[in-house]
Amino acid sequence: MSAADQVAGQSSVDMLDAYMLDIREGSLQAVPREIITDQQNASALINALEQYYSDSVVSVRAMAYDLSKRIALGSDNNSVRQEVVGVLISALRDKDSGVIGRVATGLTYFQKDDFTPASTNSLTALPDPKQPHLDKVIMLTGFVGGPNDMDVLRNLANQSIGRNAKWSAYLVMARLGDEGALIRVLNSVKSRSLNDDVVEELPTVPEIL
Repeated sequence: MSAADQVAGQSSVDMLDAYMLDIREGSLQAVPREIITDQQNASALINALEQYYSDSVVSVRAMAYDLSKRIALGSDNNSVRQEVVGVLISALRDKDSGVIGRVATGLTYFQKDDFTPASTNSLTALPDPKQPHLDKVIMLTGFVGGPNDMDVLRNLANQSIGRNAKWSAYLVMARLGDEGALIRVLNSVKSRSLNDDVVEELPTVPEIL
């Protein structure tokens, strides 16, 4: 019997455990709505998900992080959102590149206030030439970091890190006030205006470097 068939009379935490068992067994069942919408028990749900973050099954870990993100984004509890942001930043060190990519994308849905000083420090310490999805991690660093992270970004930009990651590094440095990076970005886009729409588009077209 799947989690979807066991909803009646169960708490959202019980539903969560049943659903994660289904995921482990390869189920493609939709997430029971009660798991995502029970904001009164958001903290308990996040605590219940903790055991799955280190699971040996990739799909279980991926779902645990995804559910944590969805629960947190629906919560008006600052501590819940901040806790989950910390969890997701730690997940950027996952063994599976696919998990890292999904987590990096998931982090972009949070607000800057959801990143505590501790989680910000953890994130800005991450960029490394061997980091999977380095371009996304660099962009996240630019979102929460500051001028103090410029040396790390300059060092990355001078290494063989791939065109997407290199472009992200220059773009972030330009946003943080590095004049040389800004000139490079402006020269790259030539006659195009560096407005928000263009900035959003630029990381997808590294060939213009």
